[in-house]
Amino acid sequence: MTSIAPRPYVSIDIETTGLDWRICQTIEVGAVIDDYKSAIVDLPTFRCYVDHGLFRGQPYALSMHAEIFRRIATGDTKIDILEPSEVADYFASWLSRNGFDPNMEKTIVAGKNFAAFDKCFLEDLPGWAAEVNMKHRIIDPGNMFYIPGVDDGPPDTEECLRRAKLPPVVNHKALDDAFDVVRLIRYKMKKPSNWDMRADGRMSDG
Repeated sequence: MTSIAPRPYVSIDIETTGLDWRICQTIEVGAVIDDYKSAIVDLPTFRCYVDHGLFRGQPYALSMHAEIFRRIATGDTKIDILEPSEVADYFASWLSRNGFDPNMEKTIVAGKNFAAFDKCFLEDLPGWAAEVNMKHRIIDPGNMFYIPGVDDGPPDTEECLRRAKLPPVVNHKALDDAFDVVRLIRYKMKKPSNWDMRADGRMSDG
């Protein structure tokens, strides 16, 4: 059987002002393109803050992101600060510069809980669905680290990192969290059978 080199994917993570995409807002977008072979530190990255002018959200989420609001308010020049209407175009241009042609094929996307959370927020940004052509199926590391009979659902990122023997720290910064997804996927690619069956039928870390 001839093996096919895996196509690069884009790990995407966002930070928001709350959990409900219908009333809350995306305030940071981070992404990493993984080709499965380059050193992680050399992978292409995207990061921006999103300035809505007037922010609305839930108290807990708003309180978590004081640094983002401060940097937006002061116009920090060390990071791109975009209006909501600019994000999709900037992101699509970044994809194009790094080998993705949205007119030729859909982009493979990875992300923890991306399909149920991040995707809804991103598609609420003007032009996102039209300019960023994403595949319907998402690579989710939570499913890769799920242990039947042990977990009541896909584990969170912290638990996935723990099982991959990586520092189990999630700092809620979009680009850092996107890198965590890459590290988890690469761990599973290198060690796809690391969960071995015990004699009693349960799974164990081998």
